[in-house]
Amino acid sequence: MNQVRCLNNNMLSTNTYLITNEKFETIIIDPSFNKYEIDNAIKKNKLKVVAILLTHAHFDHIASLEFFHKQYPKAAVYFTEVNERILKDPDQNLSKWASQSQPIDIISLNIDYQTIKSQNTYNISDMAFNVYATPGHSLGCTIFEFDDFIITGDFIFKSTIGRIDLPGSDKKKMDNNLKWFRNKYQSIDKILYPGHGSETNIQVELQDNSYLQ
Repeated sequence: MNQVRCLNNNMLSTNTYLITNEKFETIIIDPSFNKYEIDNAIKKNKLKVVAILLTHAHFDHIASLEFFHKQYPKAAVYFTEVNERILKDPDQNLSKWASQSQPIDIISLNIDYQTIKSQNTYNISDMAFNVYATPGHSLGCTIFEFDDFIITGDFIFKSTIGRIDLPGSDKKKMDNNLKWFRNKYQSIDKILYPGHGSETNIQVELQDNSYLQ
């Protein structure tokens, strides 16, 4: 069974996840601002980073992507194709917008990556997961479904959902994907690990989250 470590930063309370198998091989998901805390956890637990995944390319989920890409050059970076242009564009990844009110660096990244596609299954070091595109909060939003948990990024949080009032957000797409999620998982329960805040589970959200009613 894969182990999930959640590292939360103080800037915007963004969650970075370390998914680790029995061989200590590890996938980093959404490397955020707290790069040294994340890297210390990797070194302290003697983890071997084999991949980096992005749920989407907003600035707070990619703040230390370049750092970890250089720190672990053998670990391939994976994200859906639409996120490539968002990574490169400070307007779309919102780093330009955020820098106007917070000490945020403007981000424009052009890095090698492996494309992952929605509705497909991938296996990295025996860690298998399904990929589903869930645009709404961002056009690049993606969730990763593992055996007994789902990394939801900024799609679904505990009792709420990702913001849809930001540049690049799309309320109609969000509504459609929330309906899809409700229908797909109505009789399934797994832990949900969101991009911000605490973990929850599917059945609790289907019952209590007003956006999923």
